[in-house]
Amino acid sequence: EDLFPDDEEPWWEESDKPADNERKVMFDHSVFFEDSGSKDGEFVHRRSQNQLIPQHGYYSSSCFTRFPEDTFGKKRYVLKKPDDPVESIARVEMNVRLKHVLPLMRYTSDFKACV
Repeated sequence: EDLFPDDEEPWWEESDKPADNERKVMFDHSVFFEDSGSKDGEFVHRRSQNQLIPQHGYYSSSCFTRFPEDTFGKKRYVLKKPDDPVESIARVEMNVRLKHVLPLMRYTSDFKACV
């Protein structure tokens, strides 16, 4: 589902909906892996505006290894079960933890989660 913008996911209307106190966000891979060696200088400018950004880029943050079990988001799915004689559904909710961020960023693109 993460291959399409939010407004173009008709088959996911019931899946991965944010709760009332959540927002659905898409991870930005180009910003995540940007560092001080970036050619356009955008990282240096962004870091001058916000000193909380790690010196070597978001990907270098120690929070991913220091707090691996901390949950920061959720993914929710509605799965159809082909039960006879009536089709039923199962609602699945998965926690996204900090230890999942680096592999998700490395091996997926446009990953979305409710935070």
